[in-house]
Amino acid sequence: MEYPIPVMDPDTPSSVKVLRLNNNNIHFPARPDNDEEPISHLAASFPHLRELYMSTNMIPSIFTLRNLPHLEILDLRFNKPLFKLPQDLSFPALRTLDISNCSVSAIPSLLGLPVLHTLLANNNILESFPPSLPPSLYVLVLSSNRIPSIPPGTISTLASLVSLDMSSNLLKALPEDFIALQALEYLNLSINVFSQFEEHAICGLRSLRHLSVSCISNSKSLSLPVALTNLSQLETLEARWNDFGTFPQVLCSMTSLRSLDLAGNKLTDIPVDIVDLPQLHTLNLSFNDLATVPSGLLSGELRIWIDNNPLTDDALRIEADRWHFAPPAAPLGLSPAPLTPEAALKDRFYGMIFGAAIGDAVGLATEFLSAQQASVYYGRKPIQFGDIVRDRHRERWIPGDWTDDTDQMLLILDNLVSCLGDRPRDSASPNGIDVDDKAFAQALLRWAYMGFDELGDDGGMGIGQTMKTVMSSPDFLATPQRAAAAVWEQGGRQVAPNGGVMRTAVLGAVHSEDINRVKRNTLQICSTTHADPRCQASCVAVTVAVASLLHGQTRTQAAANALKEAQEVLTFMNAPDDHMKELERHMTCGIKELDLDDRSAIGYTYKTLGSAFCALREDEDFEQSVWRVTMQAGDADTNCAVVGALAGCSVGYARLPSHWLEGLPHREWLKCKV
Repeated sequence: MEYPIPVMDPDTPSSVKVLRLNNNNIHFPARPDNDEEPISHLAASFPHLRELYMSTNMIPSIFTLRNLPHLEILDLRFNKPLFKLPQDLSFPALRTLDISNCSVSAIPSLLGLPVLHTLLANNNILESFPPSLPPSLYVLVLSSNRIPSIPPGTISTLASLVSLDMSSNLLKALPEDFIALQALEYLNLSINVFSQFEEHAICGLRSLRHLSVSCISNSKSLSLPVALTNLSQLETLEARWNDFGTFPQVLCSMTSLRSLDLAGNKLTDIPVDIVDLPQLHTLNLSFNDLATVPSGLLSGELRIWIDNNPLTDDALRIEADRWHFAPPAAPLGLSPAPLTPEAALKDRFYGMIFGAAIGDAVGLATEFLSAQQASVYYGRKPIQFGDIVRDRHRERWIPGDWTDDTDQMLLILDNLVSCLGDRPRDSASPNGIDVDDKAFAQALLRWAYMGFDELGDDGGMGIGQTMKTVMSSPDFLATPQRAAAAVWEQGGRQVAPNGGVMRTAVLGAVHSEDINRVKRNTLQICSTTHADPRCQASCVAVTVAVASLLHGQTRTQAAANALKEAQEVLTFMNAPDDHMKELERHMTCGIKELDLDDRSAIGYTYKTLGSAFCALREDEDFEQSVWRVTMQAGDADTNCAVVGALAGCSVGYARLPSHWLEGLPHREWLKCKV
């Protein structure tokens, strides 16, 4: 909209202090006669404004905003046309400025922001370091740009800077005056093109606590200097994918280290001394060339990852569960070692959770595209997360991140854990249901506003229109199922979106030996937001399939069980005959017949259900299952989240593709969550 902000009477201006206008179509068009008029309206209407949030709009320029003297926070993320910042930018009270993901090509002097605390300008097209930054700056994020150097004199004035992220740029060296950043505690220089480790600039930063220098060199001779021991406060060191052939011995002298990540190098042995570091609790040695590990490394309290190394049973002589939460993936083309029944159940459960997250993240590559567009963009070969097209829609997620589908599945997992508590596994809940619909409604609302705060979210992204409407009902928290039913009635009982089925798989894992109990839990959660019988039948089909797979039934048996139980739901709910016929057709047809990129029905619950069961019936390979549905496009992240859940439950965690598993940016967090 051109003027979305109401123009108040100048004599009675609004006292509003916080204004949120995210996810609209605001574009503040410039006018030849007065290109600041839209901003003037805003300033006149809201002179007391302190916080303005306008992310994901169409704003081409912010002009000067000189009439908002009290503004402290300005959020302009994901305004793709925002390529122009005014030379005389001036906000006397501004503390946080977020212009990330906006295609900004240059940042002018920011000395007109005298109290600026945080500047977020990542994921732009900057080709130079900002020339004049205010000395008040505390946090500076310039990652994922094209900056080749930091000119001398531009950074030495930032004596208060505590956090600096320059990852994913084109830096070849650091200036001599970089050492002036004596307050710096967090430094990320990963994915640059340094010819050597910048010892003079880094090793004198005595306050440094976190250092990321992963994949920082185009040289094979990179090494970590002895002077690294000067960093006596350093707690976290990430040095992945640097081609280290030998273990950097200096690390054995860094007694403050708590977390050390050396994944993706070429290490062949580990010094015994590493186990003597008194503070070390996390060590990642995945994707190296380790054939042996020192005695004692696996026997203490250290959390260690040694995935994808050529270790043998003789080298370990310890049960896998003592050093990793699931068996390591088998080498390509080989089957994992046989598992005990309990370990196999655990492997399938983790496979279901991580499979859903991977499917969600891969499917995002083609979400809302046509199958033809997907073919043009990606060809036929399965992609890496870094290959995903970074258009306006996909830029809202970092490569490899999952979307709302997986987020909501984890909310259900939280709900289950909370409700089950310490109750014995074989005991019955008072009403035969192991979930709390009201608590789930509360969690959904909290997530919608905040996301997962520990992942840096500031709100849930990707929520469908039906869920938005239901969650906006004044009755949602008190009686969520009634609110969902009312929305369904208002829609003429016609709307059956896939927002319920996308998140439901985890409900098949609780009391999976009792199908009726699985169904009760499933219907309780689904009906919190989705009242249509087709939605509820879809959810039951998925959870029954998960329950069947967890107990070792074949894919064919699981699909047959799922169809039978879903049909019973429709019968019980007196659904029309055509709903029953559609259910059977979608659960038994081929992938092309589903027409997944049909723009008029891409979010239909039966389409998502059909894609998952087509993959379950026809594909034994996880990667093939997910990629085949991804290339059909449409609502691909949701379709593939369900495909991934069922396929992952079938093959198990140990057989998930390592390149996708390792590419999940929040994989460690998800491990802890699960």
